[in-house]
Amino acid sequence: MASLGLHHETATNDEIAAYCSNPHHVPLGGAPYGNNVIKLSDKAVVKFGIGVTEEEAKSQRRAYELIDHSVVRVPSVYRFFTKEELGYIVMEYMEGRVLEPVEDPPLI
Repeated sequence: MASLGLHHETATNDEIAAYCSNPHHVPLGGAPYGNNVIKLSDKAVVKFGIGVTEEEAKSQRRAYELIDHSVVRVPSVYRFFTKEELGYIVMEYMEGRVLEPVEDPPLI
C-alpha cells in the first residue's frame, strides 16, 4: 500500500467515496461547495462532486490517448463511478501546482 490511505487498484468504490467524505482529508483543489480533488495515495487522486461526469472522464481518457506527453501532461484515468448524486474520477496523481484560471482578454 502507498503511504496514504487507499490504493486505487484494490479499494472499492464505496471505500473511495467514504474516504472522500472524511472531513480530515484536505482537498488539493476545488471549490468549498463544489467539485474537489483529494489525494488517495502517492500514485492516485480522486476528483469528485456533483459536476463530475462520465463524459468528463471519457474526454480526459481520449485527451490522454491523443496528446504528445512531452508537450502536455494529462493524468491517466483509472476509473469513473457514481454514488448517490456525486461523480468520482480516480486518476493518476501528477506533481505540480494549481494554475489560476485563464480568462479571455477583453474585446476592444
